[in-house]
Amino acid sequence: MQPMKKILLSFSLFFAVFQTSEAQFHYGLQAGLLNNTLIGFGKPQNIYPKTSFMAGMFTDYYISEYTSVYTEYRYERRSFSFRDTIPFVEESKVFVDEHIDCIAFPVHLKFKAGDEYYNAYLLFGAEFSFPLYAKQTLDFTIQDVAVDATRYANFEHNFWDYGLTTAFGGQTNNVVFKLGIYYGLGNVYQGRNIMEIRQAFGYGNIGVILNYNPPPSYRKSNPIKNLKYRWKKSFGR
Repeated sequence: MQPMKKILLSFSLFFAVFQTSEAQFHYGLQAGLLNNTLIGFGKPQNIYPKTSFMAGMFTDYYISEYTSVYTEYRYERRSFSFRDTIPFVEESKVFVDEHIDCIAFPVHLKFKAGDEYYNAYLLFGAEFSFPLYAKQTLDFTIQDVAVDATRYANFEHNFWDYGLTTAFGGQTNNVVFKLGIYYGLGNVYQGRNIMEIRQAFGYGNIGVILNYNPPPSYRKSNPIKNLKYRWKKSFGR
């Protein structure tokens, strides 16, 4: 699938999931960092995680006062390097350096404690992603002689990835922030067992709600009423 078609397809899915009024629907922009590594039963002997960046949009559709469906449409650069041997090829050494640009579509169930202006929340869900472009460096030797690594192993990327994700975060007025982890279930390369080499990363980002409605004026000017309001909204007392 062409990169532009992947972008249009995922962008359409993002905006087609939820069509509702602004009273139940928040949206905004976000950016952050991620640190990517490799996992799985066939993970390489020596892995070198790398830190890169992510940026995109989010939506928050409330299905109850404290529960919502939280979706994101974001660009991710996933980078890593590793050193290993090729199975059944004696005295082989391979070094792989990857920079994979992806369009990701995470979908979460969100549980929050607090009100619509100040709160903490937990996210549980899944992420689907499509690689758009990859810069790959292969350095492969047998008995210290350079050879073509693709003759012995398949390093072609799968056309999509998927996995589980969870995060915790908070909101202060129109600013939102979170820390999370992604646990990949799809194999990085084609032609290998799905459990062999997968991706996992931790991330942190910060964003801003674009259709934010500020609190009533009495909440800004009267800290006692503000505190009582937040307590009642959070704990129902």
